Amino acid sequence: MKKFQFSLQPLQSLREREEQRALLEYAKMVAELQEARTRLRMNDLELDACSRFMQSRCCPLSERGECPCGSTASSTSASTWPASELAQLQDYILSLSRQKALSERMMKTANENFQVALTNLLSARKASAVLSKHREIQRRTHVRRQNKHEQKLLDEISQRRSGPPPPPPPPPGGGGDAA
Repeated sequence: MKKFQFSLQPLQSLREREEQRALLEYAKMVAELQEARTRLRMNDLELDACSRFMQSRCCPLSERGECPCGSTASSTSASTWPASELAQLQDYILSLSRQKALSERMMKTANENFQVALTNLLSARKASAVLSKHREIQRRTHVRRQNKHEQKLLDEISQRRSGPPPPPPPPPGGGGDAA
């Protein structure tokens, strides 16, 4: 009997390639998501550090928790720091805030791309699994047919060696020679 050949092999190969592409895309999106998270975390840390620095320079009592004004600078302590440096720091903090907003948007986009890539990967795996299952069913059917064919051949060989088959027995109950 001939060798097993899966009738949908070209389609299965295509599905496997699609699954590999989806897996690579998923890995790329995971990396992008991690990068976006790291960037956002770094922006948060930098913005927080600058804000704390500005607050400590404008209001030294705020570091010890004694400042009655909270995070706003008191008029007496602000005069100890040059206005140009204060303006530069405020501009830098504003720039960091913009970068943070951009990082948040990039994080959101990366997360959406990650979800799409995950969905595509799961779909590709499902399609590939369906074909693999169908292939296995076809293979089992082929093996069963092959075994059946081999058994038939063995039965024929065995009958040839043992001679012609005996005549069938007469039917019971009187179809006979008793007259």
